[in-house]
Amino acid sequence: EEDDLIEIDIPRRALNVVGVDGKEVGVERATGILKQRLQKWKPMEWDVPPGILSVYSELATSAADGGYFRRTFAPPR
Repeated sequence: EEDDLIEIDIPRRALNVVGVDGKEVGVERATGILKQRLQKWKPMEWDVPPGILSVYSELATSAADGGYFRRTFAPPR
């Protein structure tokens, strides 16, 4: 959330919440806050029909490959 402090641990490939409201907190407090947030969390409602997203995922290449659209389309399996 806004003003959370996030630690980026590149060697361990980890993201850790180390603070809330701009202030550092302990591991137990951060874990408790994240559990509360998870209970209130609701999945995002999409404005785009799922069918469009499947078409996009079939046609688009990854950013690592240049992020372009393929010309051919294979229907979802």
